[in-house]
Amino acid sequence: HPLGPDDYRAMTQDVRAAVAFARQGGAKKVALVGGELGANLAIDVAAEDRAIASVVGFSMGTNIKGVVASDAAKRFEPRPLLLVASSSDGFSLKSLPFLAPEGRGGTRVEIVDADGRGANLLGRDPKLENAVFGFLQSSWVERVEEAPRAELNVAASRAVGPVQTSD
Repeated sequence: HPLGPDDYRAMTQDVRAAVAFARQGGAKKVALVGGELGANLAIDVAAEDRAIASVVGFSMGTNIKGVVASDAAKRFEPRPLLLVASSSDGFSLKSLPFLAPEGRGGTRVEIVDADGRGANLLGRDPKLENAVFGFLQSSWVERVEEAPRAELNVAASRAVGPVQTSD
């Protein structure tokens, strides 16, 4: 049978399990990175788990398949949030004012001048990977110089995955 809104909202349990797995493996700080539905699931879980350092959402929408990100984004404040959208993605662009309202501290918005949605945007703009990496790095350490890139495992996919430091 086709999945319904309750099934999609239940997917937050998978995200929580991934976060728990990362922490059991020794992760001291966790960030969540997701695309489209995965972005909404990430912000929903992070809004409830105050220990999640930051969230990167590719093509996040106010409501994707019943997973409402706009309310979760308010509860996630003031932790760092990076929202990435394509200039051709009308739904994500229209959602931005509700996800990152004026005056919300800690939010950064990147508009990519390329077609695509979700994590596919990473391959469309050569500067985007460095922007995401820099954002995650700055949310984990006080000074960027302290954490060389090789120490970070940055994962962005349609499914949400924890991103963790190795120390």
